[in-house]
Amino acid sequence: MQKSKINNFKSLLALVALCLLVTNVEAQETFTLNYLDADISQVTQDISKFANKTLILDPRVKGRVTIFSDSILNANQVWSVYLRTIQAQGFTAISDGNIIRIIPENDATRDLNVGINSADTVTKVLTLKNRSAGEMLPQIKPLTGRQSHLSSIPSINSLLLVDIKSNIERIETLLKELDKNNTADITIIKLENLSSIEAVRILDKLKAQNNPTINNFIAVPFSPSNSVILSADLVVTNNISRTLKTLDRDALSGGSITVMYLKYAKAEEVAAIISTVSSRFASEDQSKPVITSHRETNSLIISAEESTLDVIKNLVAKLDIRRAQVLVEAIIVELSETAAKSLGVETIFKGSADGDIPIGLSRFQDGGPDLLAIAGSQIESGNAALSAQGVSSLLNTQGLIAGLGNLNGSDSFVGIIRAIAEDQNSNILSTPSIIAMDNEPASLVIGQEIPITTGESLGSSNANPFRTTSRQEVGIKLSITPQINEGNSVILKIKQEVSGVVGPLTGTTDLITNKRSIETTVLVDNNQMIVLGGLIDDDLQENVSRVPILGSIPLLGRLFRSSAESRVQRNLMVFLRPTILSDAEDISELSNAKYNFITAEQLLRDPNNKTILDLTRD
Repeated sequence: MQKSKINNFKSLLALVALCLLVTNVEAQETFTLNYLDADISQVTQDISKFANKTLILDPRVKGRVTIFSDSILNANQVWSVYLRTIQAQGFTAISDGNIIRIIPENDATRDLNVGINSADTVTKVLTLKNRSAGEMLPQIKPLTGRQSHLSSIPSINSLLLVDIKSNIERIETLLKELDKNNTADITIIKLENLSSIEAVRILDKLKAQNNPTINNFIAVPFSPSNSVILSADLVVTNNISRTLKTLDRDALSGGSITVMYLKYAKAEEVAAIISTVSSRFASEDQSKPVITSHRETNSLIISAEESTLDVIKNLVAKLDIRRAQVLVEAIIVELSETAAKSLGVETIFKGSADGDIPIGLSRFQDGGPDLLAIAGSQIESGNAALSAQGVSSLLNTQGLIAGLGNLNGSDSFVGIIRAIAEDQNSNILSTPSIIAMDNEPASLVIGQEIPITTGESLGSSNANPFRTTSRQEVGIKLSITPQINEGNSVILKIKQEVSGVVGPLTGTTDLITNKRSIETTVLVDNNQMIVLGGLIDDDLQENVSRVPILGSIPLLGRLFRSSAESRVQRNLMVFLRPTILSDAEDISELSNAKYNFITAEQLLRDPNNKTILDLTRD
C-alpha cells in the first residue's frame, strides 16, 4: 500500500514537471521588442536568436534603429518586424536556402532571390495577353518601390519587375484586371439581309460622332460571305453586334434582288462583265440573272436565284478591288554648245576720170555693214534712202568693224573689215512627273501655244489682205499608260515629246520649231531607272565667199573673200523611273514629301511669307 502511494506520487511529480517544461517552452517563444537607437548589427544578432535563423550581414549594412513594441510577439512576428525595420533603413533580406543575407536594396534587384516572406525582394515576369507591355509600363512605374526595377520585354509582351513580394502581388492583381479589357479582339458578324458594305458605312458615320462607347474600332466588309470583320474591345463589340443584328433583322432582303455598292470599280463596266458570263451561272430550270447599274451611287442591282446570287457576289468582290497607281518621273537633259566665227572684207575702188577702170567693188552676203550704201551716202549726201540704209547696216552689225581707204587721190578706194566670234552654251534640265492609274492613260503638257501661219490672201486688187493662223503647242509632253504585272514590274506605253521655238525663218515671219519625240513600250521594274533614248549631234558648217582668182591669192586673197564657220553640238537624253503606289499610305508619303519640299523652298526665298495653304492639317 505504501509502495503504491509512492508510485502515484512519482507519477504526479513527472506530470507537474512536464507541464512546467511546456510552459517554459511557450514562454521562450514569445518576445517583447524595445530598442532605442541600437546598432543594427546588435539588433540583427538578437533577431537571429529569437527567430532561430542564420543571418549574414553585408559589410555595407550599417546604422542604428529604434523599435518600440508593447505587444507580445512570437518568432514569426519578430522576423516580420525585423524585415520591415531593415526595409525602412534601405536594406533587404535575400534567402539562399537556410541562410539569409542582409544586403542593400539596390543590390537585391541584381541578385538571384526567392521570396518567402511578404517583405522579401523577388523577381517576377508578368506576361500580358491583350494589353501592350509598352502601354502598361508608364502606368505601373509609379506603383513600384524606391529601389525596384521595372522594364518591358516587347518580344514576349511582358513586364520584368523586381520588388518586394507584397508589392509584386498587388501589381500582379492590378494587371490582371487591366488586361481583361481586350482592345484587340476580332469578331466576325454574319449578316443575312443587310449588305456588309452598307453596314460598314453606317458604322463609319457613328464613329464620326466621337462617342466613347462606339468610336474605337475597325470594321471591314467581306462581301463574299456578307460579313463584317470587327476589331474592338468587348464593350464596343457588344454595342455594334447588337446594333447590326437589329438592323439586319429589320432589313428587307427583297427576295432574290440585292443591291451591291462598289468601292473602286465602275458599276457600268462591272455590270457588263457580269452580264456576259451570267448565263453560265444559271441551270436549265433557272432564269438568267439580270444585272443593271446605277451610275449616281455606283451600285449594282442584281436579280438572281439565291444559289446564283452568292456566286455573283463573290465574282463582284474580286473585281471591286483597289487598283494600284504608278508615279512616273522623267528627267530630260539637253546639252547644247554652239561656236561660230566670221571674217569678211569688202572693198570699193574708183579710178581716175581718165583711167581705164572707172569703178570696181567686192561685196558678200555675210550680214556685215553695207559698204556700198555707206559710200553712196557720202558721195550723195542728200540721198536720205542711202543714208538710212547705211546707218541701219552699221547698227545691226556685231563684232569688230574697221574701215580704211583714200578718197582724195586720183585713184580712190575704201574697204571695211568685219570679224566676230560667237559661243553659245545651253543646259536644259526638265523633270516632269505624272501619276496614272493602272491600265489608264494619263498625259502631261507643260509649254506654250504659238501662232503658226497656215495661209495668206491679198484679195482682189490687193484689197482686204488677211492671214490664217493656227495654235501649236510647244514644250514638254508626256503621255503614259502603265500596266502593273506580278513581281512589281511595270509595262509602260510611253510617248515623250520635247519641242521649242528656234526663231523666225530668214526673210519671213514664219517660225522654226525643234521637235524631239520618243514613242515606245518598255518593261521596267519598280523604282528602276531606264533611259528611253538619246541624241548626239555634231553639226559643222563652213561657208566661204570670194572673188574668182583674186580670192585664191595667198595672203592678199583675204582682201577678196569672206568666210564663216559654225559648229553645233547637241546631247539629248531622256530618263524615266516608275514607282508603284499600292495604297493610301504610299500616296500620302509621296505627297507630303513633295509638299514639304515646296514649302521649304518658299520659306528659303521669303521666310516671312505665310501665304502657303497648309494642306496637311485635318
